[in-house]
Amino acid sequence: MTKHLGDKGLFSSISIFGSQIHNVQASMNGAPINDCSFGTVNLENISIESLQSLTIMSGTDAAILGGSSGVFIYGQLNQYSSEKPYTRMQYQQAAYDYIASEGLFSQNISQNSNVFFGFRRQSSSSRFSNAGFDQWNLRAGFRYNPTQSTSISLTELFTNHGVNDNGGLSSNSSFNDPLTAQVLIVDMNRRQFRHDIIGTITYLPQIDSSLLYTSSIYVSTTNW
Repeated sequence: MTKHLGDKGLFSSISIFGSQIHNVQASMNGAPINDCSFGTVNLENISIESLQSLTIMSGTDAAILGGSSGVFIYGQLNQYSSEKPYTRMQYQQAAYDYIASEGLFSQNISQNSNVFFGFRRQSSSSRFSNAGFDQWNLRAGFRYNPTQSTSISLTELFTNHGVNDNGGLSSNSSFNDPLTAQVLIVDMNRRQFRHDIIGTITYLPQIDSSLLYTSSIYVSTTNW
C-alpha cells in the first residue's frame, strides 16, 4: 500500500507487509538516495521518466541486496542511444491549477558516446490555503562505450522541491467548505535542493551471458 499525506507534492512512501517509512531504502544505479535528514526517501522526488526499470523488493531480498528490514527500491537509469537528435515533450493540466511538463533531448556525439538532458516540472495550488507545491527535476548525462561489453556513464540528478505546510484544518472547520475553512498554519513553507552525481561502470563478460559486473561512485548534497 502507499502512504501519502493527502495532497499533491507532500511526502509519500510505500508499505509492504506492514513496513514503516523508515524501513524503506532506495537507490539509483547502485547509489543510495535516502535523505540523511530524515532517513528515508520521498517518492515524490523521483522522476519516473528518468528510469529504465524499477524493482521493488521485500523480505530477504530487501535485507541482502538493499540492507533494508522492510522495502528496497532499486532504480536503473535510462541509457540512451540516438543516432539522430531525439526529443520528447509531454504536458498535463488538472484541477487546482495543476500543471506538469516533461521533456527530453538525446544525441549521439560519436559512434560510442551519447549525451542527454531532461526535465520535469510540476506545480499546483490546493483546495485550502497555504498548500500546493512547486517542483523541478533535472537530469543530464554522458555515456561512453570503449568496447562492446563495457559502458561508462556519468549522470547528474537535480531536485528542487518546495511545498507549503498548512498543518491541516482547525477543529471548527469543515472539509466540505474550502471557502471558510481555516488552516492551522497560514504561512510556512519548506524547500529542498538536492544534487546526485552518479558515475557507473558496467562490464558484460559475454554478450550472451546474464552475468553483469557493475561499479558505482556517487556524490550527494542536500540543502533545506
